[in-house]
Amino acid sequence: MWSLSEQPTRGKVITPNRGRDVPLPLACTLTLADRQYSAVYEGHGQSKVAFRLDGAGGKYDGKMLKVICPAKPDPECETMKHLAALDCDVCVSIFMEGELKYRNQVLPAWICDYAEPLDKYLQRPEADHNRCMTSKLMCILRAAESQCVVSDVGDYNFGVVSDESKVVILDMGSRGLQEERPTKGKLTTQFWSNFLKYAMASVKNEEDNTQLVTLANVYRDAWSIRDALLKLELSWMTRPCCHNREERDRADYSESSSSGGEEEPTQASKLHTPPTRAMAWDCEFYEEDEFISWYDSNEEFNESHEFTMILMSHLSTLVDARCQKPKSYG
Repeated sequence: MWSLSEQPTRGKVITPNRGRDVPLPLACTLTLADRQYSAVYEGHGQSKVAFRLDGAGGKYDGKMLKVICPAKPDPECETMKHLAALDCDVCVSIFMEGELKYRNQVLPAWICDYAEPLDKYLQRPEADHNRCMTSKLMCILRAAESQCVVSDVGDYNFGVVSDESKVVILDMGSRGLQEERPTKGKLTTQFWSNFLKYAMASVKNEEDNTQLVTLANVYRDAWSIRDALLKLELSWMTRPCCHNREERDRADYSESSSSGGEEEPTQASKLHTPPTRAMAWDCEFYEEDEFISWYDSNEEFNESHEFTMILMSHLSTLVDARCQKPKSYG
C-alpha cells in the first residue's frame, strides 16, 4: 500500500485553484515501496486532488498523482483505461493505480502522465486558440464515439502534451462508460453550451473569434458525431499542433537575441512531426495513407456518400477557414 504524509512547503506559496476546501495537504511525501516522491498540489475538484511528483530521478518524476478524497466509488480511472485500451489517443496514460494510506484513511489513487492544463497553456502568446479548441472538440467527440461523455468540459480538465502536438483529456469526470454511443443531438445538449462558454472566454482577438464561429458552424452542420470528426480531422492533419509557428519563432528569436549567444534552432524546428491518425467511418484509427486508402477501397461508402466530392468540399472549407464569414455560433 502507498502512503502519503504532510511535508513543509519550505516557504513556497501554494494557492488552491478553486474556492472549495482542499481535503489533503498542499505539500506531501508519497512513499511507493522504497522510493519517496515530493507531491505538490496542482489542483482539485469535487472528489479528487491532483499532485505533481518529484522523486529526484525516480520513475514517476514529473507525473501526476490523483487521489479520491474522501474515499468513494469513482469511475474516472476505469473510464480512462477503457479509452486507452481502444487506442483512441484522447487522454493521459495511467501508469499504475492502488490504495493510499493517509492518517486513518485508505484512499483510491493512481499515477498518470502530465499534460499542461489547457487554461494555463492558452495564456501563452504562441498558443493557437483555434487549433487548441479544434483538438479539444475532437477529444470530446472521440470519447463520445467510445461511449464516454466528459462530465465537465472546462479547459482545466484538458491539457496539452509536452510536444504541443495535441490536446488530451485530464479528467473524464463521473459519468463513466455509457451503455451505448450517444447521438449527436443528445451529446450536444450535454456539452455544447459549456464548450462555447469556455472557448469564448479564452478568445484573444477578432481572428480567434472568427475562427471559433467557423469551428462552431462545422460542428453544427455535421449530421452525426462521426461526420463532425471526419471534417475536423481532415483539417487537423494539415497542421497537427497547438501553437502558432509565427508567434513561437518570434518568441524563440527574442530569447536568443537577449541571451547574446549563438542563435539556437527554434523550438518549432525541434519538434518532431507527430503521428497523424484519424478516425474513419468505421470508428477505427488510421495513419494518413491508410485513412485515405480506406475510403478509396470502401465501395459502400463511396456509393452512398460520393467520398471524393465530400473530401474536396471539407478540405476547401476547413483549411482556409478565414475565407468564410459565418454570422453566428449556431
